[in-house]
Amino acid sequence: MKIIKIALISIVCSFFGQVWADTSDIGPDAEKLAQWFSQEVAHATAFNAAANPQLPGEVHSLLGVEVGLSAGVSSTKVDKDGFNNLPLEELETSGFDMPSDLMVGMPIVHGKVGLLWDLDLGIKYGRLSWDDTNKDAKSEIENTVWGVEIRRRLMGEGATGVVLPDVALSLAYDQSTGDVTRTEHYNDGSLDANTTLKSEWQTGAVTARVVASKQLLIFTPYIGAGYSRLMGDADTTMDVNEDGSSLGVGNVSSKSSAKADDDVFQILGGCEFTFFPMIKINVGGLYADKDWAATAGLRFSFR
Repeated sequence: MKIIKIALISIVCSFFGQVWADTSDIGPDAEKLAQWFSQEVAHATAFNAAANPQLPGEVHSLLGVEVGLSAGVSSTKVDKDGFNNLPLEELETSGFDMPSDLMVGMPIVHGKVGLLWDLDLGIKYGRLSWDDTNKDAKSEIENTVWGVEIRRRLMGEGATGVVLPDVALSLAYDQSTGDVTRTEHYNDGSLDANTTLKSEWQTGAVTARVVASKQLLIFTPYIGAGYSRLMGDADTTMDVNEDGSSLGVGNVSSKSSAKADDDVFQILGGCEFTFFPMIKINVGGLYADKDWAATAGLRFSFR
């Protein structure tokens, strides 16, 4: 009889010991997932802030003005290998449905004014809130971008502008602020839970670009290259709320952050059509190693 009691106690202790081990590792796993998510969000939002719009290389003369409205989108490839190789103890990456890329749309109002010394100054602003549903996961996003840019004419205008293209060098600072809440049901066969990833960011970029363009009747093609230094950070909190299982996990919450600490070399190009005097329609795109962006817009340009 004593042997049976000892055996039962051992089984119970073993069971509760296993449950304790399972639940004690959920917090560190959630922290690793939050850190990975922060890294992806930081890069995607910083790149989006700097990517759009793409425009020809003309620089406005003194007191020249430009006002435009563009619709832009950017896409960043998600580090799925890094996600799948996270050193998790209890949670399984297969229990989550992460997308292969992060797409961020943004309507942008932008304007420029001509200054002395072949310079012009530009500003931009955009804001958008939207929801995205991917299978069992739902994301609610709110994002705001703004930026300033100074451009200098390197070539063009005057007598040389009749034959030579417009070439401009620009230096810009862009910033993004916002948040995303991603909710998803998790089930790995033993743990049944609702998960929430809540991320807030303040990211941005300093960007230098050279763009060349040449107007041919109503058609103006342009091409360029640039470099962006991404910066800022994102903070993410991950909540795991047990639902439908009895491991004793309860509610677990962990927080982590990551910086947008990347260098992005890019090429860009597009074309612009002038159907009416001073009214221009523009379509452009930008490509980098794991990012791309596209824009389409209308602008009023004088001088």
